[in-house]
Amino acid sequence: LFDFGVAVELGGTEPRLTTKQTAIGTLSYMSPERALCQTFDHRADLFSLGVLMYQMLAGERPFEGSPIMIALKNMALPAPRIADRVPGLEVDPRLEAIALRLMAKDPSERFQSADEVQGELLGTGGI
Repeated sequence: LFDFGVAVELGGTEPRLTTKQTAIGTLSYMSPERALCQTFDHRADLFSLGVLMYQMLAGERPFEGSPIMIALKNMALPAPRIADRVPGLEVDPRLEAIALRLMAKDPSERFQSADEVQGELLGTGGI
């Protein structure tokens, strides 16, 4: 599940790297460890979920630029607070905190399972 980029509206312009018999992923949603070709596990999917959640909350992905520049920023920079990314937009701070934790650079700092994420969302009234 490391290619949330395939779940976009038809006619999107970002190039996809997932093709028949390969599974690389869309760079904008790829976890740092996956982009660096390091060992990765299910927490890489949680990173991608965090990017998707951030995009749902903010209407924008955490970073701008070409897919490669976004991947580099995903590897090196903490995701910006939504208020910094989209001035004037107010979102539930608990939901933003979940998205930001999902996008932690170090997998050990992310939620460790989808069940843990679900528990946190249930605590916010998010689902």
